Amino acid sequence: MKRAIDFIVHRRNLLAILGAASVLLPLYFLPRLRIDNSLEVWVMNDSQQYRDYQDFQDRFGSDEFVVLGFEFDNPLSDENLAIQEELAADLDEIEGVASVSSLPTVRDKIWFRTSRWQEKAAKSSFLQGTLLGSDAHTAGMFIWLEPFNTPQQRRECMNAIEHLVSKVKSKGITIHLAGVPRMNVALDRASQKASMTLFPVSLALALLVLAFSLRSAGGVIAPVVAVGATVIWTIGIMAMLGQSLNMVTVALPSLLFVLSISGGIHIAARYQVHLQELSNPNDAIRAALEEVIRPAFYTCLTTAFGFGSLMISDMKPVVDLGRFAAIGMVLSFLFNLSIVPGVLTYFQKKASKRSVVPEQPLARPMAVSGILGHPRFVVIGSLAILILLAWASTGMQVESNVLEFFSKNSSVYQDYEYIGKHLTGFYTLELETSAAETHEKDTLAAFGQLEHEIEDHPAVARVFHHGQLLPLYEKIEALGNNTAINGIKTSDTLPYLDQIGARYKHKENKTQSLRFSIMVRAMSSAGFYSLLDFVEDRAAALFPKEIAWHLTGVVSLLNDVQRSLIRTQIESFGLAAFLVLASIGICFRSLGAAIVSILPNLLPIFATFGFMYLVGIPLNTATVMIAGVAIGIAADDTIYFLAAYFERLHGNSSPFEAVTGALKTVRRAVISTTLVIATGFVVLCLAEFRPLVYFGLLTAITMLTALLGDLIVLPACCMQYHKLRR
Repeated sequence: MKRAIDFIVHRRNLLAILGAASVLLPLYFLPRLRIDNSLEVWVMNDSQQYRDYQDFQDRFGSDEFVVLGFEFDNPLSDENLAIQEELAADLDEIEGVASVSSLPTVRDKIWFRTSRWQEKAAKSSFLQGTLLGSDAHTAGMFIWLEPFNTPQQRRECMNAIEHLVSKVKSKGITIHLAGVPRMNVALDRASQKASMTLFPVSLALALLVLAFSLRSAGGVIAPVVAVGATVIWTIGIMAMLGQSLNMVTVALPSLLFVLSISGGIHIAARYQVHLQELSNPNDAIRAALEEVIRPAFYTCLTTAFGFGSLMISDMKPVVDLGRFAAIGMVLSFLFNLSIVPGVLTYFQKKASKRSVVPEQPLARPMAVSGILGHPRFVVIGSLAILILLAWASTGMQVESNVLEFFSKNSSVYQDYEYIGKHLTGFYTLELETSAAETHEKDTLAAFGQLEHEIEDHPAVARVFHHGQLLPLYEKIEALGNNTAINGIKTSDTLPYLDQIGARYKHKENKTQSLRFSIMVRAMSSAGFYSLLDFVEDRAAALFPKEIAWHLTGVVSLLNDVQRSLIRTQIESFGLAAFLVLASIGICFRSLGAAIVSILPNLLPIFATFGFMYLVGIPLNTATVMIAGVAIGIAADDTIYFLAAYFERLHGNSSPFEAVTGALKTVRRAVISTTLVIATGFVVLCLAEFRPLVYFGLLTAITMLTALLGDLIVLPACCMQYHKLRR
């Protein structure tokens, strides 16, 4: 350790230059970084469920679609039909659009523009909930899309669709858009906006907090340069490996900035104190490193463990955040040691009364009569609160309604609300059967029964299956294949019906696969479970053993992700807690260090969970990460306190003197780092992705309560531990 510190002290200027210059390499790769929020990003694409979904799409085609909802006084008037017909024709020309279903298409292919076709269409159950709304003022249009190879292709297709829709809107017509592609692109745009907003704001606020806390140019610049190199290298590694940003990992630059700056702040704070005592910059930076280097290493390690615990998740964005944040924390340790000493001593070579805030002595009477005078009561009271909060946290709900990720004032939310209420659903739950062709009649009969049983379910907007097309085929057969009605040949209808039918019936050798597609509205987690359980139970009862069946589709995949949230929370938190507390014990070679760290580090976590329960914030894509991440972050200040505490205890100080001395030594840096970290997390509240807002707010709350734990509960635990040992 001494050799390493000597090397850093004597080569600090060279190390600072090399560390800062090294960012040129990752900067070269940063332009390759892309944003992607497609379904493939949110599910583990090596899972069996995802492979089943891919096979399903290979048989029946892509199930990606965009649905338009038009607000008309009369959707079936000639004027409004002409508007829909012109837009449908233009949409059909867009690259990536497979087909467009609209009222004019049905008018020509099904009713042949007969005199009473509007009357028949208004009463048609085939059109209700798809191309005609329940309010008699909404017309629908379905845009079926081809499979996309890249997120960029999806965005370009959606941009083209939105451009054409905006031209129609400019004529005073209200149109709403919904569908999984619309949601994906909206998330991509929100991610891009967040990436351009969150980090600059985090930087500005952190600089203000640092300037106020350390009151030194070097104390501000040195940590910022080190953390800048950390962020650029981490994001650069993502780009080198071909990874993309999404609505979770877009927060990574801000997170790394506020977390990796802690080590630099502690070095700067201790350097200022020692410079005032020793006057020589070499001696001051050496003394600061001797105090900080070991706790800095273990704080980076525990934070990396906290993030690394997320890698057991089944959600790829969470895994990516955990992996690269852990890498970033390791890099931050290296850059803090290589950059901060050189930059710090360059800007501050002598003590300044204006730049150094003197340490204030602790008030002994208050300490004796309060925290340190009655440690047992503090420990017992904190333990009772922990148990109560742990019990309350069991009542938290899991929520994966993607629509709730957006503000209720956003156009995405309002469009989905309108279409869900007046027209149809946005994504599908798919039931696929597989059997010999001789079982088609039995399968369709079961489909009909299942359709009847779920049509009143609040989450179900509409059901489609091949059996619904049979009456139309029979109608064409009865009219005659080459009959002409109003200039439209019935023979033109068959290719149209076959195109639709290919989405619901697939033959391969002697096996026939049939698709039962359930259009699903946005719904709560309870709705997910209710619908899936009901469909599974009824399918098991309706289909004989000769007919194989399984559920797939976006709803099924999202449900699988949702079910993993609770398991992820428990497993990641348990793993992180074990690794963090074990690291503390190893760091100080003391079982007692691990024991006294348990209560002050668990209390902030469960305080946050208790707050979530009280205000009704659910576990979702982002908040599920809080426990594992927060315990790794919260342990940082614990380690710095214990480092100062054990140094004094091993120097023959009494437990009381060791505690008070440690508090006096670290409280300034601990408060500064907590304020910087909490401020950085609060910046996430500017994001449009609501789970990310919750993650930022709740982690900031966790950090502030962790500060109280380290300044109040941890000293009491140390005092009580020594009393029990005696």
